Amino acid sequence: MVDGNDNPDGLWDAAWRQLQDGIADHGPTLVGVLTSIGTEGGPAARVMALRGADRESGTVTAYADSQSDKIAEFRADPRAGLLLWLEKAGMQIRLSGRAEITTGPQIQAVWDTMPAADRRNYGVTPPPGTPIDSSGAFERRPGPKRLAVLTLHIERADIVVFGADHDRRALFTSAGNWRGTWLAP
Repeated sequence: MVDGNDNPDGLWDAAWRQLQDGIADHGPTLVGVLTSIGTEGGPAARVMALRGADRESGTVTAYADSQSDKIAEFRADPRAGLLLWLEKAGMQIRLSGRAEITTGPQIQAVWDTMPAADRRNYGVTPPPGTPIDSSGAFERRPGPKRLAVLTLHIERADIVVFGADHDRRALFTSAGNWRGTWLAP
């Protein structure tokens, strides 16, 4: 559980600790639900493993196949959301902002440090989401050209901690220099 601090900045600190520790330890914050505006105009959501969190720049990162629907969606409309549920901490973190997609030669350094088991996810043929005749009618042809780094530039963070005494909720915005404002849970 998060401590009983009655200062919204304490929630902000706790959320970043959870993000960074979860990614470093492959813990519960490693996976979240990433949302985009789908190609049909409605919401699109998928589970994504987080690969980095940088408080100073206000960003979180994930990897994707460069030919996946989500990459096309973010290129068309960069608005993004990320929902994380941290059961042990009793904390929900909702982030929203703009997605930036990085592909090309600069990806090689990321590829070079990636475990082989992870590399196999970037290079499915036909591309992800393509109709196929049977569940195994695809090939894995991994390569750095198919890796995309997705960086979410956070603009808003809505954090809720569920507590035995009472729930606490605070909103943080980049426009407000990340100063927290209490919200009714």
